[in-house]
Order: sequence, then structure tokens, then C-alpha cells
Amino acid sequence: MNYLGHFEFGYNHKCWYSSTNFSDKFSLNYWLEQWLIFYDNLFNQFSNSSSVIFISYEQICNNENVKNKLFQKLNLNINCNFRFSLSHKIIIENFDENLLNKCNLIEKKLLSLSII
Repeated sequence: MNYLGHFEFGYNHKCWYSSTNFSDKFSLNYWLEQWLIFYDNLFNQFSNSSSVIFISYEQICNNENVKNKLFQKLNLNINCNFRFSLSHKIIIENFDENLLNKCNLIEKKLLSLSII
């Protein structure tokens, strides 16, 4: 992914934000914290912006109308047969429950802004 300039994950990962509590990149807590910092920042910067569209990946996978609403919002008049797919992998690694709760709160805030 280096040649594309993508460093979000993988061998040459470079974080967008410095971790405050979890620095082990092989720990689920590190990735939860990165998710929290990133999406909290998005919410704070763009929650009042009319030029940003928030989309729930889970909802676009589970509800064809969400994709249609997105196309309408973007004024796209195309027939797209592509279907998004959720992963149903079960996570068995230990993680910080408090951190996950913070992530869930941010997710709820973002869902309140999505084009459901």
C-alpha cells in the first residue's frame, strides 16, 4: 500500500493521531483508540457541515435504500448492482470495555447524522 500512499494499516502503518493510552499496534485497544480519535475528530469538525455526508457502513450493507439515498444526495443517476458486505467475524481478543463504550458513543453520534 506504500506506493498508493496508504499507511492506515499494514506493515508500514503510520497513525494519523498519536496514541494517548495504547501504543502496541498488535493490540485491539490500539486500533479502538485510533478509531475513537479519528471519528471523534470527524464528528467535531464536520457535524454541522452541509457538504459532508455521513454513511453507516452497516446500514448501507443491510438496507438497499441507504445506497439509493446516497445516490440521490450525490445526484448520481446510475444503476449500480454492487452489494456491500459485512464481516461477521467474532472478536475473541481482550479489550478495554471503557474504550469500547466511548467508541460506541461516538458511533451513536455519527449515526444520528447519517443518511439513514
